[in-house]
Amino acid sequence: MRITSVEVGLYKIPSRHIQENSIARFTAYEWTIVRLKFSNNIEGIGWTYTQGRGGSSIFHLITDYWAKELLSEGDLDPLTLNKKVWSLTYSYGLEGLSRLAYSAIDIALWDGLAKSHDLPLYEMLGGPKSPKVKAYRSAIDLNFSIEELVDDVKKFKNMGFKAFKIKVGKPNFEEDIERIKAVKEVIGSYPLMVDVNRGWNFQDTIRRGKVLYDLGVYWLEEPIEADLLDQYKMLREKLDIPIAAGESLYNGFEQTRLIIEKCVDIVQLDVLRSGGITEWMKYAKLAESLGLPMAPHFGEEISVQVLSAIKNALFLEHLPGSNLNDSGVLKSSLKFEDGYAIPPDKAGHGIEFDWEKLSKYQVLYSKIG
Repeated sequence: MRITSVEVGLYKIPSRHIQENSIARFTAYEWTIVRLKFSNNIEGIGWTYTQGRGGSSIFHLITDYWAKELLSEGDLDPLTLNKKVWSLTYSYGLEGLSRLAYSAIDIALWDGLAKSHDLPLYEMLGGPKSPKVKAYRSAIDLNFSIEELVDDVKKFKNMGFKAFKIKVGKPNFEEDIERIKAVKEVIGSYPLMVDVNRGWNFQDTIRRGKVLYDLGVYWLEEPIEADLLDQYKMLREKLDIPIAAGESLYNGFEQTRLIIEKCVDIVQLDVLRSGGITEWMKYAKLAESLGLPMAPHFGEEISVQVLSAIKNALFLEHLPGSNLNDSGVLKSSLKFEDGYAIPPDKAGHGIEFDWEKLSKYQVLYSKIG
């Protein structure tokens, strides 16, 4: 498929509540959305995000450089682009911001390819005709009072969710324990995961991880800095509680090492950060060969597609208050039923934006071609 035009928009959408974890506090997400028009009049849409800052760098990388390269390539598909990304990023490197920019373009290409075959994306990727994926309630909720936290968990339990995650990382670990116990009283034997967002050191994690295991926590997520992979391996050896991580890796070597060296029990690579669908599916197949499950971070609107297409899918993260799904800017999206996520039964990824509603959040816009 030949690309005839590239539209790129940067949108800053306020989150529905103040977002706070152990290391950060923010109130908005920046979404870089790419629209590729192909010579067959099909449009492919892709996107990526940042937490309130840095989006303009991705926008300009795509509009000032990537768009011109895409328009000069002739026929292009996701796998062909994947082979060329190293040369296309030679002068500034593939990792970091380049991976986010590439993710948005890759998703748009896959969307267009699936539409051209009149197939849902999950089927194009090898998934079944009517998939559903186990989902869990998540939130950036460290600033919630215990009462607010419990009320929110109750709400999602009443909606049919059967797995839950909360933030931990209070200055006093006893507060974390109190919050965990309060939530477990509500959810009973359902899985409860906790996320530290890299707020602890190795020694604290060893000590606290044993307490969390005794409390029956299902997994311990990102307890230490993301790139300390040797320490992650040691944590996995020393602790009985399963360790989950991967969302904060933007480097292909580190993402591969995370899996092949079994630094974690659950792989959480983010589709919108790790290089889009093409790269994420490579990592998922590698993880499958080593017996590791995938539970991607964030991006539920596209994560549901890739999870529907792999054998080692564990959970989808449903993050209301932060996602596109309940932001008011979508015409169609995935659905949730009885604790499962169900992707749209439409050609492509099935995500349709309400461009009029989205326009009020526009920061930057450019059309090339």
